[in-house]
Amino acid sequence: MKISAPIRVLAEGADSMVIGSHLDWMKKAGYHVVLIDITEEATGRHLADHFEVVPKYGASNIDAVMADIISRHNIELVVPSVDEGLPFWASRREEWAKKGVHILVSNLETIEICQDKLRSHEFLVEHGLPSPKTQMTWSQETSFMKPRIGRGSRGVRYCPEGPPASSAENVLWQEYLDGPEFTVDLLCSAPGEVLYCVIRQRLTTSNGLSVKSRVVAHPEIEKTARNLAKVANFFGPVNVQFIEFGQNRGTENCFCITDINPRISGGQALTLDATENWFALYPKILIGEKLKARPVKIGRTLNRCFKNIFFDS
Repeated sequence: MKISAPIRVLAEGADSMVIGSHLDWMKKAGYHVVLIDITEEATGRHLADHFEVVPKYGASNIDAVMADIISRHNIELVVPSVDEGLPFWASRREEWAKKGVHILVSNLETIEICQDKLRSHEFLVEHGLPSPKTQMTWSQETSFMKPRIGRGSRGVRYCPEGPPASSAENVLWQEYLDGPEFTVDLLCSAPGEVLYCVIRQRLTTSNGLSVKSRVVAHPEIEKTARNLAKVANFFGPVNVQFIEFGQNRGTENCFCITDINPRISGGQALTLDATENWFALYPKILIGEKLKARPVKIGRTLNRCFKNIFFDS
């Protein structure tokens, strides 16, 4: 990859609650940002250098639309952040690299395992990593309902009295775990090779998004996250969700991995503040530059608030 100045980047999720934060870090990294979203009313259109409306992933014309945007804006780097788009970009990574367009995403097999919660559970168990008890039917031990394929807190429900009469299809059931929640932000500079591993304790959440969090030291969770990165062959930014529960179930760990997201996280601003601007590292990673991690600022804390954007419509 040839690094130009400014680097022309295609980014997603222009209507997400965290797009302003993501763009701040991209701008600090010297990016010229082209944002995409499926809606004209996306907030990020007023913040980016350029904005484009795109069809949903899976649409018959998605390849042609993306190719046109990449060509017109001379895109050099794509940073996927929308779950639905990860398989699309992963399956086209090698093809676009030949054209000088580099996509920062893990391989397709890894993406497919992470996005299917049953396959994720089976993968974790296979590699001796902690996962909640999981099955496809409700029981007293497994009363926490999750969509088998989904994101965030959508469709998640605790059902101690039994499955709801109108429970959705293709859900799975896990044991209910109650305790501190942690997000581990990983940056892999090569497949399976961890450059950064930062643990954030989620102090307060709203609609699945962390609004108050703190960087902490947790050697056992860090060791587990690094092992996962190695066996899953992660590349680029990944975030892994953990829950630490109060009762040891006869194993050396009293925490479980609950979700694996092979993309940048919504709360990554704290991680970048506690280390360095990862967006500035992405082009260096893609050209194979040898990088050295900085010390992580343990105790660094983030509180979030809303920001107003005014414009004429």
